Amino acid sequence: MWNNLYNVRDRFYSRKSVRDYLNIKLNIDVINVLIDIGFSGPVSGGLKCVFIREISNSKEKRICYKGAYYQEHVLKAPHIFLIGCNDSIIKKKYNREYVNVFSCQNSVIAAQNIIIAAHEFGLGTCFIGAIRKDILVEGLNLDKGYNPWCILCLGLNRGDNIEI
Repeated sequence: MWNNLYNVRDRFYSRKSVRDYLNIKLNIDVINVLIDIGFSGPVSGGLKCVFIREISNSKEKRICYKGAYYQEHVLKAPHIFLIGCNDSIIKKKYNREYVNVFSCQNSVIAAQNIIIAAHEFGLGTCFIGAIRKDILVEGLNLDKGYNPWCILCLGLNRGDNIEI
């Protein structure tokens, strides 16, 4: 058991943020599995409030680029996940003082699940928490109550030797 524990630890430590991606789109089945894994994490009160939006078209990527304070790797990533919560759902169960905290926690847990799963698939990710929510909400026409918390860049790492 303990040897396996060290292997798990080593897998976590081998993960790194990736900011340079191959210009190769991933199979939709991979995207869907990663999204499903994002939804598998714990959420406040068991509510189905997390949203994960996959973005791969250039128009929406440019909005995310602007919303991430012009970080170049947002444009380089073949896929982006915008992750957040529908705060309207959380407000139905919790007092206002908890909504923002639970919204953030639920979102970053979903992001972390995707990061770990992507690493196991041999994919690179970069978590971006410094975002301009107003630009993302308006530019991507998010529904009322949708509160984005992070952008997750995703793709094949240009620095890896991958056989395709």
